[in-house]
Amino acid sequence: MRGKAILIAGYPGSGKSTYGRKLRSEVNAAEFVDDYHRDSIENKLQFEYGRCYESMCRGLEKGETWMASDIMWCLEPNRLAVEAALRQQVPGVAIEWHYLDIDASVCRERVKVRGWKRVQFELAKIEDLSKACKIPSDAKVIRT
Repeated sequence: MRGKAILIAGYPGSGKSTYGRKLRSEVNAAEFVDDYHRDSIENKLQFEYGRCYESMCRGLEKGETWMASDIMWCLEPNRLAVEAALRQQVPGVAIEWHYLDIDASVCRERVKVRGWKRVQFELAKIEDLSKACKIPSDAKVIRT
């Protein structure tokens, strides 16, 4: 039996980290990789370049639940690419999307208050993603 990948998408400041840590204990996930592409190999955004990709696939093959979050999964082409990569590497894997649905203005305020190093970058990402984000109909929508 293949495992389950729970993938969390949301804007910067939407609460992905907090939600993911809480959910990990609830579902007894083997791992939660927060901000999946933060440490990607050669800074590439393809799912396969995530540093934990191989470990995740091995865990999923053994039937484990793995979780990950990333802001770029708000965009449909990225979401579809992630699904294709996982299904190719781990046929039969269950994929469950969780989208954090929160007003972009709240995310902007959270980013400013937290004083993140890349505030301007994060604010620009919120603006871009809020215009282009398309929540899939089968996703679990989390209101934060």
